[in-house]
Amino acid sequence: ACVRHNTALYPDIARFTSTSVMFVDGSTFECDVVLVNNGYTGRNFAVFDGDDDSESRQTDVAAGTRAFWEDQIQQQLRHELSDVRKMHLNMYPPSFGGGISVHGFARAAFGAVPPIAEMQARLHAAFLVGKVCIPSATSMRASANRSSAAHARRFGLTGLRIRALVDYLSTMEALAEPLGVSPQPLLWSPTFFLKHHRVWRALLFGPINGWQYYLRGTTETEREAAIEAFERASLSPYLQGHMGRGFTSFFFGSLAARKSMGQRLVGV
Repeated sequence: ACVRHNTALYPDIARFTSTSVMFVDGSTFECDVVLVNNGYTGRNFAVFDGDDDSESRQTDVAAGTRAFWEDQIQQQLRHELSDVRKMHLNMYPPSFGGGISVHGFARAAFGAVPPIAEMQARLHAAFLVGKVCIPSATSMRASANRSSAAHARRFGLTGLRIRALVDYLSTMEALAEPLGVSPQPLLWSPTFFLKHHRVWRALLFGPINGWQYYLRGTTETEREAAIEAFERASLSPYLQGHMGRGFTSFFFGSLAARKSMGQRLVGV
């Protein structure tokens, strides 16, 4: 939203009309959909709404059958939603394909939750418009099991205690892969290095952030905004000096070592 420059802050909501939202200051906003971000609890997840009258269920065979399958589905859903690591990319319950998606449950050990939630929302939006495909339930379970095992090895007892704990970089890269927005190919691009040297240096030496996932596979406006953000946020003098000298020493030291080795080999 900040990249597209089309976000505005409004005061509290006073009431809804048939076509708009009215705020306490009297201003209105025409809209088609209102998304209410008021929290979420996996244990209290409800999928079906309807008559829950036990007597009617007992007298109506069709309703009783429907109620049985609803209970089975909700039990399976609660089971998969009870642990982020049981879900494909920490967002898709495998039993329900792309029909249900939850965002923002993955908690980065080092990093922020909002960039992960944003990447999950971008992926699901791409799925809804047909730009990416969701794998089968079997493939999603296998992917979730591999990711869960990797995180268990990474975090040990802490990971067992905090099941939502994930590795920030590997999670972001896993979400970026189907979207084609990983910045890693840019590190090996001579054109990108020559045209945007400061951004290239920030990608290599700077902190990991959500901007870098707008440098590929996005609109021109989004790329320009990401590049501008990188150019404004320069590396600290400490990092510029020490990491720059370290990289230079490593690079030229390697060349010198190869040259020396070649001379020795030639001499032999």
